Amino acid sequence: MCKMSTTARAAWQATLRVRKTESPLIRCFVQSSISVMLDCAQEIPATRLCTLDQQGTTAMAPHASDADDESALQDADGDRLDQQVAADSPLNRASGSQSGVGASSGQHSERTKIIGARAISAAEFEELRRLRDTKRDRGSQSVEVMRYEACQFYGLKDLDEHFFKETKAEYKPPFSKKLDFMLKVLLPGRFLDEGAVARQSLDVKMVETARGLLKDLGLAHAFDVDGETRSLLAGGLKGRLLRSDLFKGRPTQVGSKTTMSEKPVSEMFRIQLPAPKEGKAELDPVQFKAVMNVVLGHMGLKLGKAVEVSRPRRGKGKQHESASGNSDYKYKLERKYVLRMAKLVKLQFREVPRVWQLRRELEPAVRAFLNEVDASDLDHLLRRPSGHPLIEDLSSPTGEESPECMIVIR
Repeated sequence: MCKMSTTARAAWQATLRVRKTESPLIRCFVQSSISVMLDCAQEIPATRLCTLDQQGTTAMAPHASDADDESALQDADGDRLDQQVAADSPLNRASGSQSGVGASSGQHSERTKIIGARAISAAEFEELRRLRDTKRDRGSQSVEVMRYEACQFYGLKDLDEHFFKETKAEYKPPFSKKLDFMLKVLLPGRFLDEGAVARQSLDVKMVETARGLLKDLGLAHAFDVDGETRSLLAGGLKGRLLRSDLFKGRPTQVGSKTTMSEKPVSEMFRIQLPAPKEGKAELDPVQFKAVMNVVLGHMGLKLGKAVEVSRPRRGKGKQHESASGNSDYKYKLERKYVLRMAKLVKLQFREVPRVWQLRRELEPAVRAFLNEVDASDLDHLLRRPSGHPLIEDLSSPTGEESPECMIVIR
């Protein structure tokens, strides 16, 4: 395996095409200049490995006994090389995606390594990042860089398992896309690259659409956990949604398609707008909710169960048949999703310099909510308590005075 010769997925797919195998072992020969992270074991130099010639075999002997394979994988201290590499090898990470259990186990193992990695200084980070980016890092250096980056991104001085379980935060780059998107929604015009290309160029419209959806829902702000949305019918939510850019170009019946000129904003969110169900003239509440939840999901939010606010009277006879399915509903944001994102956002405004300096641009209602969010269970990971002072009165996380707060005496 030489640099950039393949990907973990391609290599794993290649192994699936092998038939009639004689042994379950997969030998990976890695170029010496490539860093391979071993699972809690020392690195084994190539000179210590038994070569096939020393085993008295040739490359044309794939049916060597399993016993020979086992002994060939032992180093002088009795550690199996395949066990050392397997837990964090690219092949293992790709194979783990084949099953939910395997993927979860592999992710937990990698996350544990990052949590337990050595803490490095800013100067060390710059040096090790340079080595990593040029593929010259060794041992656990890339993990140490990843740990430093995670701490900087989330505004932490340390990492632990509780933080990732509590916030569902990503442990490796690009870290939390949902958090980034939420910050763009909360701070109009900030963190948007209007000159970006490809998918990044869609951010401006996507953020505008997400902000418009919150307004159509009738919520005070993105963290309005106690507020209720407008009802679909009497409250006019359905009409607002259908008039919004999000639902433009939707199919009007089963099997119909949109033209390129009608390409909707929904495609930016990778939503395939539904058509009314068979026999129905309009979308039902479940379909509306599914579309809204995709957009809210980009902010780490989710609508809870629909709350029925009115039900049509039903009677006998044809004149009452049209009332079926016309119940009216409201929604509320699901609390656990709101609090989870609010914790992450609160840490951003308290401990991340690029976000802290924009704290006064927050809507007063949002800032007041964040001040009330209890993040004390994460205080042991922070440089200062999460509760006081309030966000608007907080000094710079770098310890330097903000220019807006400096008093010059002449």
